[in-house]
Amino acid sequence: KGFDPQAVKPINMWGCSNAQIFSEVSPAMHWEFALEHEMRWLERFGMTYYGCCEPLHKKMDLMHKIPNLRKFSVSAWADIEEIRNNDGDRYVLSIKPSPAVFARDSWDPKLARDDLREKLDAARGANVEIIMKDISTVRHDPKRLWDWAQIAMELVEDYA
Repeated sequence: KGFDPQAVKPINMWGCSNAQIFSEVSPAMHWEFALEHEMRWLERFGMTYYGCCEPLHKKMDLMHKIPNLRKFSVSAWADIEEIRNNDGDRYVLSIKPSPAVFARDSWDPKLARDDLREKLDAARGANVEIIMKDISTVRHDPKRLWDWAQIAMELVEDYA
């Protein structure tokens, strides 16, 4: 409403924040030392994204406090089923599988498929995106990335 492409304002954009260093603190401490202060920033944006590598499944009450939250990170350490069962269908769950699957001595497509299938089973009924990030090695075999992408596409088509 009132969007002017010549004068884009934060309300017309995505905002983002995270507190990876707070992954192991209580929700109360996460709020007091991070999110409460991030709110001054996040409330300016029309849509927000929260999280990175920190597991947020025990902090869904905090996620509900973020204005205009549209999606949040579901790291490899998060309990997807717990998120889904705690109003997870209100948001896009940005599922981030572990990139360790690429770092093994030999490429195991079955392992990659099983990991993704497990995550999609746990998220069934939720709005999901899958992002593979923080890849540090593919052991000189970039084909692993293409294979993984193909596996991911096949699975999401099955779940659609």
